[in-house]
Amino acid sequence: MEKRIVEWTGKIIAGVLCLAFLASGLIFIAQPVKAETCEIGFGYVGEAEPNNDKSSAMEVYAGDIVIGYLNEKSDVEDWYKIWIEEDASVTFNLYDPSGSDFDLYLYNGTDAQIDYSILVNSYDEVSNRSDDFGYLYLKVRAFAGTGIYKLVVHTNYDVYYYSPVAGYLAAIKSYDSNNILQDELLLSSYTHTQTWTPGGTSADKPTYNVGDKWSYGAVEYNTNVLAGETNLAAQASMNYTHEIIGTENVGGENCYVRLLKGSYSFYAGLGDMGADMSMQTEGMRWERSSDLKVAKEWERLDQYTNVTMMGSTTSTILGSNVSCTWTPAFENFAFPLTVGKAWNTTYTMNINIELTQKTVIDGVEMSNMVLGSGTQSGQITIYSKVVRKETITTPAGELECFVIHQIAGRPPATAGAPDFMLAANPEEVSITKGSASTVTLSLIGVNGLTGAVSLSASGTGVTTSLSSSSVSLTPSAQAVLTISVPSTATTGPTTVTVTGSAAGKTHTATIKVN
Repeated sequence: MEKRIVEWTGKIIAGVLCLAFLASGLIFIAQPVKAETCEIGFGYVGEAEPNNDKSSAMEVYAGDIVIGYLNEKSDVEDWYKIWIEEDASVTFNLYDPSGSDFDLYLYNGTDAQIDYSILVNSYDEVSNRSDDFGYLYLKVRAFAGTGIYKLVVHTNYDVYYYSPVAGYLAAIKSYDSNNILQDELLLSSYTHTQTWTPGGTSADKPTYNVGDKWSYGAVEYNTNVLAGETNLAAQASMNYTHEIIGTENVGGENCYVRLLKGSYSFYAGLGDMGADMSMQTEGMRWERSSDLKVAKEWERLDQYTNVTMMGSTTSTILGSNVSCTWTPAFENFAFPLTVGKAWNTTYTMNINIELTQKTVIDGVEMSNMVLGSGTQSGQITIYSKVVRKETITTPAGELECFVIHQIAGRPPATAGAPDFMLAANPEEVSITKGSASTVTLSLIGVNGLTGAVSLSASGTGVTTSLSSSSVSLTPSAQAVLTISVPSTATTGPTTVTVTGSAAGKTHTATIKVN
């Protein structure tokens, strides 16, 4: 993964993801482009009760499909929270149970409502692009009805185009939570020799030589950046290179030493005012020759900002020195690559960082200081999947690529034990003597549970039958319960209990019969 746990904003920020490739920030895209749908991550995860208010909100992650239960009378609200980075986006999709009306409300950390959806149908959606990092909070509320709902969590994700001929990436594209393209880098040239048969079904680990080099570039222009500011012009460009400069032993492993250099420039002007910003980055990465996993890396990033106003120019240089080691070694690509191959790994990162700032006004140095330094350790789980093969056109030529989706998602250890959920719809029926009624039973496996669930039903004063005494979760299933009331039955309410058992777990659903 070309994302790194580094962002310099004058302080150390735990758990921040930033692209080493895209350390420059956004590159302007003239028009929104929807071309991908990301469906990787942990998958089905069970709601963890109690989560009935903000203080007990369950934490969710990109790629989660949360299975929860609400009842308009007894369990009205569920709360969730998600950590989001600055300028990142999140989208929640809610799928209601049949015949119910559940709603969504999204809040920031100060309890301000920032989006909501109260549609009277089986689907709701809320989203937000954050201008700061921190937790967002989501309330799912049962306006009417009861049952099991599905909540899908989307955030920004990256798409990598690995070229077997180039022996590395031909392109990187980043999308927001609504699958809209945000920025991209394309391979402009490369120096590498790799054997590859066009149309091959797998890509093996490449072999590198000193002097192998890959250059990337992107430039987009955009005018009318701000609504109503027709004379505001903006321009951004970026160039980035990778080069194998040698080999070195790291921890007993022979490693390729990859040199990374990049530059980024941005200008915005309005009338007699203007601002330009540029970045210079340089780093090194040690990749084990045996499997190309990253043993360690470091990066130096300097941002130069010049602001001109009323004839005076203020220049600011912000710098960061960051080094990082991964345990286990970081895996960009799980060779050999084949379509459909998926993998995920939880890494521990140890980061050292130093932040500096220098200010110059009209050529006179006003300050030069160390803003802070320190170490940071944290964990991150990366999910990757080869979704298809595709031939793309780059400045370096047409290249056949394996397309890899990648996100940072839920650490599997936080998901809880494999389990399932069971619900009846409706939960209350009225049946006249000598008649019958049916109830739909919905089951779904969470936290990795699949396989058979045994079912049984019992009630007093009624007879019950199930369409099946066992259902297979893949990960969901349904069964039909038929409740019959004899013509000789005593008048009055009763209850029917459905019991499901699997993998040492037992759950019940109760139906009131009038």
